[in-house]
Amino acid sequence: MNTKLVYVLTCAPDHYFIEQALLSVYTARYYNPDATIVLIVDDLTDKLLVGSRAEILEYISEKIVVELDQQLSMELRSRFLKTSFRNLVLNGDLLFIDCDTLITCPLNEIDNCSFEIGAVLDSHLPIRKYNKSIYNHIESRAKVVGWDISKEEYYFNSGVVFVKDNEKTKLFFRKWNSAMFETPNKTFIGDQPYFALINIEFGHLIQELDEVWNCVMYTQPLFDKQAKIMHFSSYQNMSYVFGHAFLQKLKTEGLKTNDFAKFSIFHPHSTYIPFDNTIYQFRLKDFGLMMLEIRRTVIKLTKYIGTSYDYYIPAKGIYKVVRFFFTNRQFTLGALVLMLFKFYKTKLNRNYKFVSNICINENEI
Repeated sequence: MNTKLVYVLTCAPDHYFIEQALLSVYTARYYNPDATIVLIVDDLTDKLLVGSRAEILEYISEKIVVELDQQLSMELRSRFLKTSFRNLVLNGDLLFIDCDTLITCPLNEIDNCSFEIGAVLDSHLPIRKYNKSIYNHIESRAKVVGWDISKEEYYFNSGVVFVKDNEKTKLFFRKWNSAMFETPNKTFIGDQPYFALINIEFGHLIQELDEVWNCVMYTQPLFDKQAKIMHFSSYQNMSYVFGHAFLQKLKTEGLKTNDFAKFSIFHPHSTYIPFDNTIYQFRLKDFGLMMLEIRRTVIKLTKYIGTSYDYYIPAKGIYKVVRFFFTNRQFTLGALVLMLFKFYKTKLNRNYKFVSNICINENEI
């Protein structure tokens, strides 16, 4: 593929962002063996890429190290690099990918993209279909930045961004970075509200990428098996792959010889319980297959990580019973109870409303 894949990585010594990035970069390299993969790191993070944590360097094509103000937090360092990547990678079309992602297939189709800047809709919906809580959340941030949400049709997720190589996109990024770091307002509210601000200033330069390029998992699971990039946002993560126990094991052992980790990232749908709105469409035999899949996955999880299921099974209601069975290695019973509960919830409970997207306005269904 001709488009370069770009990752931005900052990490404190006791955090696991290096391990998150390793998983995404490894899957990107696996499915795109000829791709140019660029890793941009700050000077402090670069010093951590030693020992088992240096494994990520084996799968990239180029590393760019940027020296930053020592007073900047890791979060602000990350945002500084993210809003600068178009001007740090000097040439070529780019596809920026957040580190909390898994690549599921070749990405060479992005070479055909004609957009100057492309991204997926945040929450996979136009703004008018946001539910009240999400609308209010984004509205409050928009007011701080200085744009009016009521006048906008789309709000884009900056977790995956395609960028053409031209002077207009480079200027867009300079202004994006400047808006975040050179304005009097020091309130940190993330990079996306500023992404929207500069998009408005440029006459809505950002165009809508197909949602399979950035499937934000907690928001829209209906197409997750068609997704090219699965985005397990830290805001509401349901997969054990990005849980602390899994990442700690990866930090200690690395990925190269870790067969369980490889199984997990190449079978990502086995790392979380299927969403209710996906299960709603199941036939009876699908529930039986789901039970077997959950049993197999929990056995592997118990063998390689232990009996903490914090990133797999909620700790409330009927799930407490499921946890009890799994903790006591009664995997078949636990999977059966979970399957029966899901079956009841989606097929037999008349009070259950099927919602195709958790961000949709419920008054519209």
